[in-house]
Amino acid sequence: MAYQYKHKSKEGVTLKLTRGKLLALLAVIVISIGAFAITKYYPKDILTVDYNGVTLGFGEDLKKTLDIPVYPNESAINYLILTDKVAKVTIAYRNTSIESTQQVTVNAFEIANKLKLVYLTFGVSPEFDTMSVNSFDDISSSEFHPYIAIVTPDIADGNYVKMVGSTVYINGMTKKDLYISMEKFIVAALNITV
Repeated sequence: MAYQYKHKSKEGVTLKLTRGKLLALLAVIVISIGAFAITKYYPKDILTVDYNGVTLGFGEDLKKTLDIPVYPNESAINYLILTDKVAKVTIAYRNTSIESTQQVTVNAFEIANKLKLVYLTFGVSPEFDTMSVNSFDDISSSEFHPYIAIVTPDIADGNYVKMVGSTVYINGMTKKDLYISMEKFIVAALNITV
C-alpha cells in the first residue's frame, strides 16, 4: 500500500498526498529555487554602463575587455583623455583597404559619440575629427590635442591599447578583436570598473 498523508481541517476539507505527489511538489520547489538563484546570481553580460547619468551602450560584453592589456596603464589614458585641457581629439588611421576603412568608421563613430556624451556631462565640448595618415609616425599630438590611432587587423601586431606620448594606439588582430580593444580604450579613458 502506498504512503498517504491525510489531513482533515476543522472546516471538513481533506488533503490527500501520495508519496509521488509529495516528491513532485518538492521537485517543483527545488527547481524553482534553483532557477531563481541562477538568474539572480549568474554573471550577466555587461552591455550598458551608467556614466554620470548617461547610459553608454556597448556591442560586446565589457568583461571581454579584461583580456586586453593597456600600456602603460589605464590611469594614464584616463588622465590624457578626460581633462578640460582637451580642445580637439583626432582619430587617425591608415587607409590600407576598403574593409579596414569600414572598421575604422565603426570604431571612430563609437569613440567620438561616447566621448562627446561624457565631455558634455563635464561642460566641455572638444572638437572631433578623423584623419587618414600614410604612417602613424606622422602624428603630432599634445595634451591639448590627443590622437587616437586605430590600427586595423591588416597591420596590427596584437590586441592591446598603448599610449605613447599623447597618442593612444588601439590594436586588434581581427575585426572583433579591434572592436573589443576599442571598448577597452573607452573603459580605460572613462575609468569604468568592469
